[in-house]
Amino acid sequence: MNKWTDTDHVTEYLSRADRIPHRKEGEQVLMEHLPDTVSRVLDIGTGDGRLLSMILACRSNAEGVGLDFSPAMLEQARSQFADNKNVQIVEAIGFEDVDCYWKWLELALIIGYRPQ
Repeated sequence: MNKWTDTDHVTEYLSRADRIPHRKEGEQVLMEHLPDTVSRVLDIGTGDGRLLSMILACRSNAEGVGLDFSPAMLEQARSQFADNKNVQIVEAIGFEDVDCYWKWLELALIIGYRPQ
């Protein structure tokens, strides 16, 4: 069983997420490499939407899609973006058997960016 479908596991993870070693440094590196012209973002494994929120705070004109399979994480993300019409939170179906317990850096695909 994938632990991300367990609400207690999600709650425990979110309570310690800010204390994961080197997480903030990894997020900072990602933010430094974001192109200035980001218009759309697909956050695969969005969780509670933390990374998507960080990206959209820096690129306020961008639209975002957060994709996850965990009902508890989807609930958190939907709550976070409830008033943001530029963000869609989508349930990923068929990924419940994927074991992705450690996710040091979330994968964010920048869509719509064309190198100059």
